[in-house]
Amino acid sequence: MVQSNNTNVKILPTHTPIIAHLPQDAALLSIIGDDLGEYEWVMNNFVNIRINEEFEYDDFYREDMWYNCYYIEDNALTRNFILRISNGDFSKFVIDCIRSGYYVLPYINKRSISAYRTSTDERHSPLVYGFDIDKREIYMADFFQSKYSHATASFDELQSSIEYCETEHEWYPYKLFRIIRKKKGYVYSFDLSSLIKQVEDYVSSRSMNGTFLQHQTNDMEEKKFFSLANAYSGMKFGLEYYDTLCDLVENHRVWLSAMYLIRAQKILMKHRLEYLSTRYNLSRHEELHSMSNELLKRTLFNQNLYLKSFFSNPRFKYNDRLKIEIAQTKEIDKDFSDLLLSSLTKLK
Repeated sequence: MVQSNNTNVKILPTHTPIIAHLPQDAALLSIIGDDLGEYEWVMNNFVNIRINEEFEYDDFYREDMWYNCYYIEDNALTRNFILRISNGDFSKFVIDCIRSGYYVLPYINKRSISAYRTSTDERHSPLVYGFDIDKREIYMADFFQSKYSHATASFDELQSSIEYCETEHEWYPYKLFRIIRKKKGYVYSFDLSSLIKQVEDYVSSRSMNGTFLQHQTNDMEEKKFFSLANAYSGMKFGLEYYDTLCDLVENHRVWLSAMYLIRAQKILMKHRLEYLSTRYNLSRHEELHSMSNELLKRTLFNQNLYLKSFFSNPRFKYNDRLKIEIAQTKEIDKDFSDLLLSSLTKLK
């Protein structure tokens, strides 16, 4: 983005994220990934996926969540502390942060900001990356009308949005607003062994508990009455994700982001294969690329079939076919993942 010379305006750099699944992933990938080291970090992560049908939760599961991404300096403060040090003026706090190079991820009530076009109280974490004092506006990125894009909010809207508090959650006033900025000078080394381990976990439908540290995103924290113990006991990983999708389709309970996540994983895998092919002499790379393209087509088809079925009359008219397509996609994915694992292991 073009930076104004006017000191009353500052817009921190962002770019179109390689995938946009959940707000925190999309925020991170719109800040990093545009230079080689950052791109290598992205290629070394975002492999395994997970889903919990009871909590309607789906996400990538990886070694380094964005809170401890090597290229991000992450800080967290409570809302009450922020308001205390800014004399109650949250816009002033945002301006000071952005002037210092920090992006802001606050908790807000979407109903208070007109760009969301909602009348429902819903807490959320957009990426705030710029301000214009003369217009009394902040710039933010988020899923507006289901598409990750950019919008503005007035200072008054922003102030109103963070004064919202869910009284049923006693811990809500202690939720952490995050401010992040890019680190400079870090050199990342691609870790082939880590990638192999993550592909193994994906093929085996295994979580990384016990072998990798766990970190949580705001998205998990946002789930109402979210119990971590219950959430992990019901979580499905890797290739078992497809089985859960089939169950959800059977019970008419599947949601859109769950369909998109598996496509997002295939988008990243295509980029990962291209990266690996430039770095290594990957055996059977043409076959891998062909299978990767087939998975991309199938996951897009499945996502569109889900939408067609959801809006059909009668509703869910195409669910039986959707289950068949998902099961077939799983078999191709298993063959692809086994072949990828074999090819990667030969590189060690």
